[in-house]
Amino acid sequence: MEKDRLQIEKQAIVTNRRCQRNYDTSRVIPQEHIEHWQYLLKNSPSKQDEIRFGAVIIINKELIEKIHKEYSWGFRRKGNDARRNNQMNGSCVIIFGRVIPTDFEGDYEGVVRGEMLSREYEERNLKHQEREMGIAMGIVAFSAACMGYKTGFNTNLYYNAKGEQEWRKMLDVDKTNPDFRPCVGLGIGFPDESLEWYQTRDNEYLEADPRESDLSFKTMLEDYPGVVKKFPEPILNYGPLSCDPDTHELKERPSLVKIIS
Repeated sequence: MEKDRLQIEKQAIVTNRRCQRNYDTSRVIPQEHIEHWQYLLKNSPSKQDEIRFGAVIIINKELIEKIHKEYSWGFRRKGNDARRNNQMNGSCVIIFGRVIPTDFEGDYEGVVRGEMLSREYEERNLKHQEREMGIAMGIVAFSAACMGYKTGFNTNLYYNAKGEQEWRKMLDVDKTNPDFRPCVGLGIGFPDESLEWYQTRDNEYLEADPRESDLSFKTMLEDYPGVVKKFPEPILNYGPLSCDPDTHELKERPSLVKIIS
């Protein structure tokens, strides 16, 4: 029984390491699993048990499609085009974001909130915020993979002139949480069995509007929505980066992970 559990966890980390680029969007995740991930997110560990991030769990198909189509364009690296981040098209998409941290321990006591403190103090708080968000993401992604789902993270949320206000309005938190700042998206779902995990049939790409200024210095479009075009290939490949494309064996990484007995 223990060996079975260990094997499940090993396979789960392989799943998390592979960014799923396609999903079967006709399938639905049981509500029990959605509520389980909600529980994990609300109770993930944090320094001094403070609240430093928020998360919106989306299972509405129309909203997921809108996010995927309009809010997940990648960065421009070479040439004048950007692809979508197809990992954002799962049966469930979770948007993680920064919020104004709570202060249960009185760290800000006697200080006006919003007042600039020492640079080191502000940087430390930002690091705590990012670490705790990362811990929560990892817990939920690992849980989903242990259940047999595929997962994919995405940090490209502000391409195509989409800003924080648009995100808050779309997620219906603009009045309840006006300080919510989306940072990372996590897609969870079922694979399209007709494709490899690193393939997609979404062959659209985004080209900059001719009026966009300073393209030599930008990785994201800021002034105008881009122009959507199509690659001639019906199926696009993303890597794979984590394994050998022929054998599908995981690549060894030179990580510092040692055991001291």
